[in-house]
Amino acid sequence: MKLNDTTRTYPRTMQEAYPNTVDAIASRQRWEWMEGHQSDEAAQAEFWVYIACAFAAGFLVCHLFA
Repeated sequence: MKLNDTTRTYPRTMQEAYPNTVDAIASRQRWEWMEGHQSDEAAQAEFWVYIACAFAAGFLVCHLFA
């Protein structure tokens, strides 16, 4: 005896999850600016700046408190 014959479906793609309705497009435009594509050169430069800042902070702390 089958009591519940519903089928659960989950979206397989972003297009299925967020169809092209006016609300979906407006919602997508609100969060796409946060996930903008960053060039590889900019990402590498940012990485090395963080490494240099971490080294400088460690060096400063080591010499101040040692």
